[in-house]
Amino acid sequence: MTGRGQRPEEPRPITPPDPTLATRPVPQTRSYIARPFGPAATNDIQRTARSMTELEAEADPTTHPQGPENYYPSVDETRKLLKEVENWTFVEDDPTWGYYVFVTTYSDSAREKLPQALANWVKVVQKCLSIGTLPIYSDEAFRRFKFNVVEDRDALDAASVDRVREEFHAQIRGLRLGGSDNEDDDPRTSGFMPPARNQACLLLDEAAITMLANIDSLPDDAVEFCRIYNHKTVTVVDGFWNRSRQDPRETYRGVGQLAVAGLVGFYLNLTMDANADAMQDLHPIND
Repeated sequence: MTGRGQRPEEPRPITPPDPTLATRPVPQTRSYIARPFGPAATNDIQRTARSMTELEAEADPTTHPQGPENYYPSVDETRKLLKEVENWTFVEDDPTWGYYVFVTTYSDSAREKLPQALANWVKVVQKCLSIGTLPIYSDEAFRRFKFNVVEDRDALDAASVDRVREEFHAQIRGLRLGGSDNEDDDPRTSGFMPPARNQACLLLDEAAITMLANIDSLPDDAVEFCRIYNHKTVTVVDGFWNRSRQDPRETYRGVGQLAVAGLVGFYLNLTMDANADAMQDLHPIND
């Protein structure tokens, strides 16, 4: 999963940007009212979120599903995720974690399937959070999870990856998380501020919505679960990739395919890296 190098023998041509961005440009900032979806969308998590100090004081290895001898805190991704979420609450005073999801299809079929698609995806995330950890950590991490779903037919219908990137970047810039409105700021990193939900976004087109809506059941066995759901992917867009700075000798192009079961690890890695090139550092994703 690394390869910031991944240099081909010959330079790979860099495709031109979406021409509609010139004729229909994205504003410098956006203020989309994203629709929250997931456990943290409905519970009073701002008031009830538990600190890591509390959780670790009550953590009991004997509650591990495979027994205490099989619990290794140093490789517990869910526990690490909670630590990172807590470390970055000063940015937005928000104890939740998750992703912006940009919907780029508005057919009757897609609109009908979208609620089920998101509900199924939440179940996949819940299963992921339970692997290799203790119930006290998985329960808390799940309570804090939500998607921020952005739907705007006029702005996003059939939107390209380039347009989604610009819309996402404008949304994050509009939050003014860094507290800077300096016109001289590097536009590539303007508005950049971890955690991961402010660095990369997810794109749902017709095919992705259908795939998620068709998820039937989740295997109890973790190995079988990962085998299946690490091969079902959605598009993830790097909000801070800049075409003008791209080295044609590198294969990274600011977009990847992320396993639907990969949201926990991806969020953790992006947040821990905490720089505008964090997604590039993980390239190739799901190769």
